[in-house]
Amino acid sequence: MGRQIPLAMVEDDETRFLDFLRGHADIRIFQSFADSSDALLMDAFAPRGRGQHSYLIWNVAFPWTPTFKQSQTGEWYVSNSGVAPLVQYTRHRFATEDRLSYGRLYWAKTFAAPDGVDYDLDAFDKWFTQIASWVRRHGKKKAGDLHGMYFLPEAFTTQTDGPG
Repeated sequence: MGRQIPLAMVEDDETRFLDFLRGHADIRIFQSFADSSDALLMDAFAPRGRGQHSYLIWNVAFPWTPTFKQSQTGEWYVSNSGVAPLVQYTRHRFATEDRLSYGRLYWAKTFAAPDGVDYDLDAFDKWFTQIASWVRRHGKKKAGDLHGMYFLPEAFTTQTDGPG
């Protein structure tokens, strides 16, 4: 089974999060889909917009060779992410009609790898735990939130001011 932590971040929070990650690891960021395989690799998360919903974060200390494929619609994606040493970041969307779309950091672990993985699970687990601890230290939970989503500081301010 994988591991995850639900969270909400806005642009300033995402910048601080990437600063934290880069302060502890050499990382690469892939967007979910792009017009070319080269365009999948990014320096940072793109401004929010259509198609800018999910990212893969790779700590290059864990050996892996990404494989790229093209979908039927012509978009490129990382096809071997299920067995890779990656943390997936999915952005939340603020409430519409009193409903919030939860974001998360997720590591598939061995969930999508029935034949196992080719990287050190224990070491990656420690890295994911370090990330989750940072989120818990810097995030706040909304009172009565049964799902336990962590709002990082700017997202917390935005959600208490109203939908963003």
